[in-house]
Amino acid sequence: MSGDCEKLNEAQRLGWKVLQFTALHFQEKDRATHKLTSPLETIRAAADFAPTESARLSSSGTQGTLF
Repeated sequence: MSGDCEKLNEAQRLGWKVLQFTALHFQEKDRATHKLTSPLETIRAAADFAPTESARLSSSGTQGTLF
């Protein structure tokens, strides 16, 4: 867990937005039971760039990666 914290801190220091999910986030019934937000909804809310920037990133060959 300490290693994960180090990686998370380094990513945030470098300007990355880091979102964390558990298996419960991916099942609709579990989300309802635990009052969790869907991963897609969270990702959309975190994406504060305009579609034009997204298109620019795609055309430049730079792609984000979801893990």
